[in-house]
Amino acid sequence: MNFEDILQEAGSFGKFQIFMLFLLCLPRFILPFHFLLHNFLAAIPSHHCAIPHQEQFANLTEEEVLLINIPRDFEGAFSSCEMFSEPQFHLLLNATQEPANTSSVQSCQHGWVYDQSQFTSTVATQWDLVCEQRSLNQATATFFFIGVTIGAVIFGYLSDRWVSESARWFLTKGKLKQAHKHLQRCAKMNGQNDFGAKINLEILSKTAAAAAARAKSRGDSSYVSLFRTLMLRRISLCMGALWFGVAFSYYGMSMNITGFGLGMYMTQFVFGVIEIPAKLIVLIAVNRIGRKQCQAWSLILAGLCIGANIVIPTSLGTLRSVVAITGKGFSEAAFTMVFLYTPELYPTVLRQKGLGYCSFVARLGGSVAPLIFLLDTVWKLLPQVTYCAMAVLCGSVAFLLPETLNVRLPETIEDIEKQSSEGKQQPPGDVFEVMPLHSLQK
Repeated sequence: MNFEDILQEAGSFGKFQIFMLFLLCLPRFILPFHFLLHNFLAAIPSHHCAIPHQEQFANLTEEEVLLINIPRDFEGAFSSCEMFSEPQFHLLLNATQEPANTSSVQSCQHGWVYDQSQFTSTVATQWDLVCEQRSLNQATATFFFIGVTIGAVIFGYLSDRWVSESARWFLTKGKLKQAHKHLQRCAKMNGQNDFGAKINLEILSKTAAAAAARAKSRGDSSYVSLFRTLMLRRISLCMGALWFGVAFSYYGMSMNITGFGLGMYMTQFVFGVIEIPAKLIVLIAVNRIGRKQCQAWSLILAGLCIGANIVIPTSLGTLRSVVAITGKGFSEAAFTMVFLYTPELYPTVLRQKGLGYCSFVARLGGSVAPLIFLLDTVWKLLPQVTYCAMAVLCGSVAFLLPETLNVRLPETIEDIEKQSSEGKQQPPGDVFEVMPLHSLQK
């Protein structure tokens, strides 16, 4: 009797599993708030240099005060980071005139004045993280993702010490009494009160021995094994690039919620709502057009939507909003797809480590994504061009991966190499491998 048969005796998917699923969904419901909180906590409202000696401008309107003290940028708006060293009163007569002395333009000397119509205070306004200090404001998002990566290691270790392990883990460690107790609790909640009579310690001992023998026959399963053979190196390198590109484009789009003709809160709401149909469409398309095509084109189309908004004029706010929302949907589809595709590529002995490696690379992509916005000081459109190019390039990498639709999931490294050497898919078989719930975390 294998472990899956024992689970069937304990009630398969019953009240216990539903309860566990509910507990796992609680933190998952809250988690996106933290991941996207930077959009609001660190928002940079409209601002301009603080103007000293306001009493000498008592007879002027606010617009006139700005006109003679703040230069205009290339778009005709008042500069956010520069001011005149001396008031340019002659501009009151002709606002289109050039300053009397071009060298009179300087950086802000007395701080900034922020528009408080939407935010009374943010990290950026409280600490003046604008202009020359803007990079520190963007870095706060990067520090957050670095913290997520470190926290996954630390709290994962702490959970191993204080949170109850699964029955399968107890069996692999030879702790049969704990495994039996855990399974009995599961069976009782599922209404299987005769579980103790059917499954005893002797049966668990045989199951544990058989599982240990199978694990030994499968060989080493360290992280180094992800790059041991030619086919595994190909899968790991391509999946690394794919996960980096998916996270890079997803968080790049998620943290850019301005300039689409909608308010920040409405844009954030719509960006969240579009993910629901995107996930449903993926679940349908993945069994019709295949994993590889679905993965590649979802990320490529997300990149093309970013590219489309580069050329669409800002005056067409509605069109830009539709394209941005569509692109966000494609990026979510790519993220959902990569979680489905990755476990099917790696053999059973490396599946957990493969997901761990890919998730780590995704964290790198999420950490770099916020910093790309700083490239607008080089060229205003460079951040969008970067996000577009990265999504298209990384999406194209998926074409180098094998298709896994209706293919038996590999169990060992030898299975991977055998599939590759044969140059064709294995016959359809049992593909009911359970993907770990924690792998569904972005």
